[in-house]
Amino acid sequence: MKRIYIFCFALGLTLGGLFLIQRAGHADSKAGAVTFTKNVAPILYKNCAECHRPTGVAPMSLLDYKEVRPWAKSLKERVVDRTMPPWFADPEHGEFSNNPSLSQDEINTIVSWVDAGAPKGEDKDLPPAPKFTEGWEIGKPDLVLSMKEEYSVPADGTVPYLYFRIPTNFTEDRWVQAVEIKPGDQRVVHHVIAMLEDAQRNRIGGLGGITPNKRAIISPPGSARLIKAGAVILLQMHYTTMGAPTKDRTSVGLIFTKERPKIVLAGGNAMVEVESILPGGAGTTVASAPPQPAAPAPRPESAPLAAALEPEPPAARLPDPGPPPAVAAGAPPVPVITDAGSFYLQLGAFGSRENAENFLARMRLQMEWLANALHVFSRDGLYRVHAGPYPREMEARRDADRISQSLGARPFVLTR
Repeated sequence: MKRIYIFCFALGLTLGGLFLIQRAGHADSKAGAVTFTKNVAPILYKNCAECHRPTGVAPMSLLDYKEVRPWAKSLKERVVDRTMPPWFADPEHGEFSNNPSLSQDEINTIVSWVDAGAPKGEDKDLPPAPKFTEGWEIGKPDLVLSMKEEYSVPADGTVPYLYFRIPTNFTEDRWVQAVEIKPGDQRVVHHVIAMLEDAQRNRIGGLGGITPNKRAIISPPGSARLIKAGAVILLQMHYTTMGAPTKDRTSVGLIFTKERPKIVLAGGNAMVEVESILPGGAGTTVASAPPQPAAPAPRPESAPLAAALEPEPPAARLPDPGPPPAVAAGAPPVPVITDAGSFYLQLGAFGSRENAENFLARMRLQMEWLANALHVFSRDGLYRVHAGPYPREMEARRDADRISQSLGARPFVLTR
């Protein structure tokens, strides 16, 4: 009988130990589980909430669990393929301080959370919701300039890029240390690019661009942008519809410097003329950029920040500029891509037909004298906007010079 008691006692200790081990393992597993409140919410608050909030431009809010849970699988897909948060700079070519991309650890956290069934977690683990600046991010502007009239954004459909001019009425040159572009209705403004023109609508500079998560452009200490006397701000507006009509009147806030900066910041672009691309990625791609004229503003030091790429504006209808201008001696030649066929001018190349058609429509508006010759040519997965054909290379180069005067960038001549 004593042996039976000892056996039962030992069995009880063994089972009890196994139960305790199992409970401890379950507790450890639960403590290490990825949850929305503890692990996922901080990532969304830091990287996504600026756009994904009730008054943001994104189609859904991602501030609380009830809003996020229905989108869990889509969220996983978008962060894994890195389409969200949006960032188009090639990571192989430099690092940028405003890069919103998620780290691999953050992506892994979201993937683990979705694969585990997207558990909510404990409310006590939820960090405070982010607070957003509803006023001016740059502080009180020295001057606010607004679109002359409101623009009515329709309930649905696609709104082409639009351009609005805002006169500065400056009687003297002004140096700007901070710029903020503030939409009247953030929900329908995807992005804005601000450029500068003179009274004859020639491009003379830029103020930069904004995206839904970045409205303010604050120059580093000792640097500033120049707005010349009489300049006009040209806003390129990208509106997106939201299912209900609304109106927008975007404003630009400026803070001036009191003295001339040591570093002059400038925005603009340069056309890269690709001479040849070998098929299949083999070999070397040969490319060159034509020399650019010296900037009118002095540059004692190089600007520490790269200005945003600003596409040339297809402005309102321009008058016929008249006969082609004479080409100055020493001007860089237009490179020719050798192929078989007539001569053409290439103004742009796009990955989608829709973008190419939109660009084509804008170019036809700006250069009515060339409208009948402009068309989209598709080859090798790209949609190119070409002008032509020209029977002789000399005639193509003549129009290239004329286009350069209108666009501020020179198209290149090719045959196909």
